[in-house]
This record gives sequence, C-alpha cells and structure tokens, in this order.
Amino acid sequence: MSPIKKKICLLGDVGVGKTSLIRRYVENIFDDSYLTTIGVKVSQKTISPKEGKDVLLMIWDVEGFNKPGTVSPNYFIGAAGAMVVCDLSRGESIENLKDVIRDFRRINTQAGLVLAGNKADLVGSTHPGRLLFRETARSLELPFFETSALNGQNVAACFETLSRKLIEPS
Repeated sequence: MSPIKKKICLLGDVGVGKTSLIRRYVENIFDDSYLTTIGVKVSQKTISPKEGKDVLLMIWDVEGFNKPGTVSPNYFIGAAGAMVVCDLSRGESIENLKDVIRDFRRINTQAGLVLAGNKADLVGSTHPGRLLFRETARSLELPFFETSALNGQNVAACFETLSRKLIEPS
C-alpha cells in the first residue's frame, strides 16, 4: 500500500531554525552555518505515525517571515499542516507566533498545527523566552515542543505529533 502524501509547512521568523529542524529530522545532521531560505525548499520523509498508516511528508521549508504578511500565501495552498517555529532565545519570534498562524489559517482553516520553541539548548529552564513560549502555546491551545536542532531534543516527537494530527479525524 502506498503512503498517504501530506504537505506540511515549517513557518516562522527568519533565523529561528526551520531549516536546521528539517535537516535534523530528515537527514539526522546539524550544520551551524547559516543560509537564508529564499522561497521554499521541499524535503521528503516517509514515516509511520500510526500502525498500518504510512505517510509521505512533503516538508516545505518556507522562507522566514521578516514581518507578518510578507511571505506569499501561495506557499500555504494545499498544506495539511504546519509546524510554527520560534527561537526561545528571541522573544520577538515568540510574540510573532500568533500572526504567523493567522496568516497560515487564512488559507488552511482546518490544517493541523504544532508549535516548536527551537534552540532549547541555548536557554535555561527558567529563561523568560521559555516561559513566554509555554504561556503562548497554552493560550493558543496547540501541542508544543521545546526543540533543539543541535542535539535533536524533541525534533522527532514534534514532527510525529503533527503527522498523527494529519491522519486522525478531528
């Protein structure tokens, strides 16, 4: 049986680590050199988030938001879900989560969402960014993970949670 194809987008401000999360998940590598994504880059990975259900994730690494409303909504068309990423060490990227979600939801009202507070390896357990992220995620009533592309913390769990949301009825 061939896998179910699902398009997901990784969204968030410039420099939050979207590309690094994808590379950690798909290739199990981390590279600390920074290259800005221009437009979109698509990666693929087949997973089995539920027994008997294979999913081919078409992972769209969408260019970072310089400010809300600056990314072409055409990238969002046909997405079954999105991982919205912020940098736990940059409060502004956390504050922008709601705007990023709003822009995405204009196109995909029923898409599954998860939040990733990335760069958890850079902040302590009581860092204000970590606390703001948790508070924001709870207010949005979305699953959330504190991730690190550097060491792999919660990266697979975040993608797998999103994948399960794509195949389970709401």
